This record gives sequence, structure tokens and C-alpha cells, in this order.
Amino acid sequence: MNRTPKLVIVYLFSWLGSLIMLAVEKEDEVVREHAAQGLGWGIVSFVLSVALSWVPVVGLILSLLTFVIAILLIVKACMGGIFKIPFVYDFSQKTFKNLFK
Repeated sequence: MNRTPKLVIVYLFSWLGSLIMLAVEKEDEVVREHAAQGLGWGIVSFVLSVALSWVPVVGLILSLLTFVIAILLIVKACMGGIFKIPFVYDFSQKTFKNLFK
């Protein structure tokens, strides 16, 4: 499979797509880098949405913002780069990149 569909799966399906790509992809370090960040981003966005869901307007704004960020991450990944989400990138690379390796 080409690299581009893998990167789309990582960010489109958030933590689940990232876990699948970390489990399946053993060779491509670029996909693993994106999958680690995708897993970290998925966890952060889930925690924030649960914590802020009791405020209806904030929950809606957060959902829309999460969707927009996912689209931006997909576009940047498909163009051959990576948008390093502050705090999430470094943590996820240390914690998740070697998962299932």
C-alpha cells in the first residue's frame, strides 16, 4: 500500500487508525511517526472533549476545531511534511513510536 492512504487513515480515524498503523507498519518510519502523533492527538482530543462536553457551546467548538485540525494534519502529511503539534508531538514520539515494534 502506498504511504498516502496510510497517513489519511492515521489522522482520519484518530487513535484507532493510529493504533492499527502502528501495529501493521513496521518498516516505514514516516508512517510510524505520524501514527504516534495521531495516537497522541486522539487521546488529547478525547480527554478534552470529555472534560469540556458539559458546556454545550465549548463542546461544539472543540469538535469543529478537532475536525479542522485533522484535515490540516492530513493535508500536511499528504504533501510530505508533518505538522508537529506542540507538546503532543514530543510526548507521542517518546511514548508511542516504538509501540508494537
